[in-house]
Amino acid sequence: MDESRRLATFLSEIVYEDLRGDIIEKTKNLILDQLGVELATSTTPQSVALYKYIRGFGGPGESTIINYGDKARAENAAFLNAAFGHGFELDDTYLLSGTHPGAITIPSALAFGERECINGKTFLLAVVAGYEAMGRISRAVAPSYWYRGFDPITVSGPFGAAAAVGKVLSFKTELMLNAISIAASHSSGIMEYAQTGGNVKRMHAGMAAFGGIRAALLAQLGFTGAPTILEGKSGFCRAFSDDYRLSDITSDLGRDFVVVGMSFKRHCVCYQIQAPIDATSKIVKERGIRPDDIEEIVIGTNKVAIPQVGTIYDPEEVAAAQFSAPFSVAMCVIRGRNGFRDYTEDNLKDPDIKALAKRVRLEVDDEVQAMFPQKRAVRVTIRLKNGATYQEKLDGARGTPVNPMPRAEVEDKFRDLATVVLPP
Repeated sequence: MDESRRLATFLSEIVYEDLRGDIIEKTKNLILDQLGVELATSTTPQSVALYKYIRGFGGPGESTIINYGDKARAENAAFLNAAFGHGFELDDTYLLSGTHPGAITIPSALAFGERECINGKTFLLAVVAGYEAMGRISRAVAPSYWYRGFDPITVSGPFGAAAAVGKVLSFKTELMLNAISIAASHSSGIMEYAQTGGNVKRMHAGMAAFGGIRAALLAQLGFTGAPTILEGKSGFCRAFSDDYRLSDITSDLGRDFVVVGMSFKRHCVCYQIQAPIDATSKIVKERGIRPDDIEEIVIGTNKVAIPQVGTIYDPEEVAAAQFSAPFSVAMCVIRGRNGFRDYTEDNLKDPDIKALAKRVRLEVDDEVQAMFPQKRAVRVTIRLKNGATYQEKLDGARGTPVNPMPRAEVEDKFRDLATVVLPP
């Protein structure tokens, strides 16, 4: 017991010198990756609408809004940049809990780091602290909270923002504990959009970042929360999970860092579709398969993936398409890419993609399920009209710890996204 206080103590006491070289380098890659995503996504219609919303508040110019260059109050800039960071399904993923710490912790640490004029080491340490809080707490309640229909990023995100901002503001244990506790009251977010579409998800990271920041600022002003917020009888874990593990919050503190287990995305879709795209692409390219050759594509996956990405076959908007494994796999076969520039209204209406999507189905694969959630494995089977069958099994998509993305590929992804708004 006492997990809340032990985590808060660790977060308040950790210093830059505690970080190994591999942790520092991985965190730098995660920061670069997130900034590229924010730059590109700042241009989407939903991002422009959120920008107009935030600009309507006025207030002192404390922190920079990415791409646009003007400034807003730190919490409003963090809200907006976080929404950009999670707004097109390209941000990093923590597989053990299905959440996306980069889109929360990096904008929060950067906005308040700019306001407080911190140095680079303090910024990087704040990011690591945010990943620790968000990743450890979320993995303790996974996968149960997925089954209940909660969105991982809005449930766990406030903890990441609170810890990152608390670190920027040099919180001691009691303040950090209160920030985490108050953050829990901001945990929310429903995943019905994965069943029906709807672009509300585009602002979920902003909501979570703003809630966590508010928690930290209120703690600084003297507000207090329950000191047993995570482990208590009416605490966070019991509220959000039917089968939680308190040990996941504090095990190997200071030795096993969340950033090391982070995965990058190569395709701008829900993480459950990353490996299916990779496996499908490998079969199609190696065998020279044409779309008209295909009778059926079967995606053997875990049981969380089917309600999450297997219910939408004919998406009417881009957000729905990014949560549709049938559509995205079909687009992979026909277009050969699932990047930022490929999820367009024109492709949504493409009759060839729509027709092939109807020949894609998902099913639970027992071997794949046994590896979940530690790995997002997949088994893709493509059956051709001539009777030939080809199969590819992957333990994880490119960018996962089992199939890592080297620095050069992270830089390539950054440049591809950054050039949406910046000259080469």
